[in-house]
Amino acid sequence: MLESTLLYQLLLVPVLMGINAFFVASEYAVVTIRSTRIEEMKSDGHAVARVLGRLKADMSGSLAAIQICITGTNLLLGAVAEPAMTQLIVGALSPLKVVLPMTVARPLALALGMILVTLFTVVLSELLPKALTLQYTEQIAVAVARPVALSRVVCAPLVFVMNRMGNAITRTFGLGDVQIVEPVHSEEELEMLVDRAEAAGEFHEQHGDILRRAFDFADMVVRHVTIPMSRVGALDAHATVEEVARNITDWPYTRWPIRDGRSGRVTGIVNIKALLHVLALDAAHTLIMEDVADEPLVFDPDLPLVDALTEMRRRRRHLAVVREGDGPDLGIVTLEDILGSLVGKIPGESKRNPS
Repeated sequence: MLESTLLYQLLLVPVLMGINAFFVASEYAVVTIRSTRIEEMKSDGHAVARVLGRLKADMSGSLAAIQICITGTNLLLGAVAEPAMTQLIVGALSPLKVVLPMTVARPLALALGMILVTLFTVVLSELLPKALTLQYTEQIAVAVARPVALSRVVCAPLVFVMNRMGNAITRTFGLGDVQIVEPVHSEEELEMLVDRAEAAGEFHEQHGDILRRAFDFADMVVRHVTIPMSRVGALDAHATVEEVARNITDWPYTRWPIRDGRSGRVTGIVNIKALLHVLALDAAHTLIMEDVADEPLVFDPDLPLVDALTEMRRRRRHLAVVREGDGPDLGIVTLEDILGSLVGKIPGESKRNPS
């Protein structure tokens, strides 16, 4: 019959292993769950998300508290499990005392006990909780949040001392204070995440295309979407509104650059709506195109496309002239083409030029 002390020790072993497994899973859950997912949970009204957010924000303190609990549990497990296992194995080997004297049986039992305890601890308290946490990160993070927050409060004095000691050591080697922060994804990593999410069916293929274009868009400049002047139809700045209006049905664009015949430069942008307004006022025979045109928005060809889009939105313009310094006009850029770099080709106005 087992002694009561040995029985209590054997009953305590699975309890300690369970506690150890809990804190190992907690450590992985706090590290693995993404801050963005926590923010999403907050917006969905999950009360525990605020607790998780505090643990994630104070990663150094949270992990230190968890490590204290893991280390303490392992020490207790070693103090309880190894003597109990050794005693059991010695008892099991006692019938062999004729061929296996106690001077040999006890060290052998101690070695076997350590091996068995280590094996069960590694499998049940380390590998299994880590594997489960990686598979069910969010569910486990939600389950452990409040107990871990409580352990953080209980272990606060020890955490303070440990962090001070750790910072003192790292400062000695010129590494500064230890700060555990969640790594930020690079652009290349984000593109890989988009590919993986698309492959997993998290969103439609078209959404993935738009996201990939957004990454490329950040590196594009005006030059990449410029329509060369050789392909641009321009109106004579000194032509009368009446002359242009006669052919308006043959020219399907709503906005046209007007060019000075002498300098060859674009001097303005005219909106066909303005021509219609002038026609309605019966002043088409007296006004020339220059009179109804807006001052052109001019971009350098190396201006980032993001800045060009921002400026066109701010100025409420749909078309801009591309010009490098005091040089000749290189072409035009349209809001349609800029947006097309983000969402793909946009069916728009006919590409015919006036004859």
